Amino acid sequence: MTMIYAVDEINRNKYILPNTSLGYMIHDSCFNMHKTLTAALSYLGQKFSEYLKDVCPIHAVIGESGSQHSLTIARFFALFLIPQISYFASCRCLSDKQQFPSFLRTTPSDIFQSIAIARTFLHFGWIYVGTIEINEEYGREGIAQFIAESEDFGLCFAFQEVLPKKEDVNEIKRLGEEIANTKAKVILAFTSVEAFTPIITELLRRNITKKQWIASESWIVSSVISAQDTINMFEGTIGFALTTGYIPGSESLEASNTKLTDVSHLRVSYNTYMAVYAIANALHNLKSCVHVKGILLNITCGNILSFDPWQLLFYLRNVEFINNLGDLVKFDKNGDPSGNSYELINWQLDESGKVQFKVVGDFKSSGPPEKQLHLNNKTIFWNDGTQKETIVFVPKSVCSNPCKPSTRKVRQKGKPFCCFDCIPCGDGTYSNTTDSPNCISCPEMFWSMKQRNGCVRMPIEFLDFSDPLSVILLACTALGLVFTMLIGVMMYLLHEMRMGIGLLLFALTGCFVCVINFVGEPTDATCSIRQTLASTFLVEIRFVTFSMLVCSLICLAFVPAYASTQGKYSTASEIFALLVTAFGIMSCIFVPKCYYAFKLNKRNK
Repeated sequence: MTMIYAVDEINRNKYILPNTSLGYMIHDSCFNMHKTLTAALSYLGQKFSEYLKDVCPIHAVIGESGSQHSLTIARFFALFLIPQISYFASCRCLSDKQQFPSFLRTTPSDIFQSIAIARTFLHFGWIYVGTIEINEEYGREGIAQFIAESEDFGLCFAFQEVLPKKEDVNEIKRLGEEIANTKAKVILAFTSVEAFTPIITELLRRNITKKQWIASESWIVSSVISAQDTINMFEGTIGFALTTGYIPGSESLEASNTKLTDVSHLRVSYNTYMAVYAIANALHNLKSCVHVKGILLNITCGNILSFDPWQLLFYLRNVEFINNLGDLVKFDKNGDPSGNSYELINWQLDESGKVQFKVVGDFKSSGPPEKQLHLNNKTIFWNDGTQKETIVFVPKSVCSNPCKPSTRKVRQKGKPFCCFDCIPCGDGTYSNTTDSPNCISCPEMFWSMKQRNGCVRMPIEFLDFSDPLSVILLACTALGLVFTMLIGVMMYLLHEMRMGIGLLLFALTGCFVCVINFVGEPTDATCSIRQTLASTFLVEIRFVTFSMLVCSLICLAFVPAYASTQGKYSTASEIFALLVTAFGIMSCIFVPKCYYAFKLNKRNK
């Protein structure tokens, strides 16, 4: 209906193709490949049949709407360079002029839609998503381009599925179960309405809600999917749609209510309107023999009543005109429209419970990358039916929440790279950043904080002179010194003082005295003295057999005791070991010797 309206409007326009009327032939393919091929072959048959040479020939084709059907017939028309303009086929593959030299379109290539969707995911911070694609070039290339655009900001995929055919019931059930069980809250569906319908039925059966659906332009303004029985599942859906156009007197199109004559928004219809005007302006230039910049001046002008398809194709590729919105319309070297823009649509319920397609942003490829996407966050209704006024409340879609400081991130085996566990840092280690891959060891003399997000200097713990434990140990030390002095006086009076005994008594005295060095705040000097005194004492006693046995027993008991204590108690265990060793030597060597010397002296008297 839009094409008919546009042709009639042009035929009434005295400035475009004056004294020449456009005609048309319409074939309804009913979205059926067989009928599409039949229509294409009938065009070619009329063009080259000797029996139909007197009938007004077909010079250009407007269609098909779908990418897959357009791909098929574009290969036929390319053989004869017959111009073909599609108003809705958006597959990136159709930009390949090596395969499709005669194909043009008034709808943007999916490369720009994929870029727009990827930028939207980046804007909202969605990094864990699922994708569904139709098993055609439209879906495959659209998702592939989306993935390519998303690689730079670390997008992670819960699943990447191809829509099964409606006859494959088992696969449909499997996909439904996967969508129901996935942790991903955001799902991108790059598909047509027809291919999406079987899985929608399965999702309805499972009553799957609370998923944020991202629609491709093929179904974002679909009245079929946004019907009353599916709204609970798809409420809050967002996606990019073709920019709204305006057709003067479009009220006459309201009688035809199809998805291609969407007079309420005039998206696809306006692309059809522009396709007709592009052909009309190209024919006007061909008739007027308009010189095209960069082309040789001696080119043969075409006769409007008899010209070859390639001549019209030449003028179509180079056509330029201002549309009724005041925008410049032309095609780039790939046959795509020079200006590529979309409107971001959000499914919102009105007071009657019906879906309204609200524009909440747009994407314009003509600007610099950082200014191409414009969003109004405050006007978006999400899949739970609520309106959030700040970006903080946007639905989250992550496999694992970020690992907080004090933990390290460990990837879960067999799952995507964004799925991980957060392992707490151990003693003596810390992490002070989010998603830290490792815990860092604290420097020497430092210890990890209780929160494990930093290190603090270890407290200096020592035996103070006022500590009750120090008082007890020092009292034992004083007692040992008194006993040593008494033994020395006794040995002197009994005339038993020899060089060896004197050295042993001196070492024993040093052992008791060095205990004092273990009490008080330690310094480098006192620590060195401790080690020296202890080593010296142990080497003097090593030649005494019985003492060696006692010392060995003490050492066996000291090692586990020292290892199991910390701080001032480890120092106390050292002092205790020294005291026990000293008292043991005193008891094993000097007490018997004193007794023997005293008894011998008494006998001599």
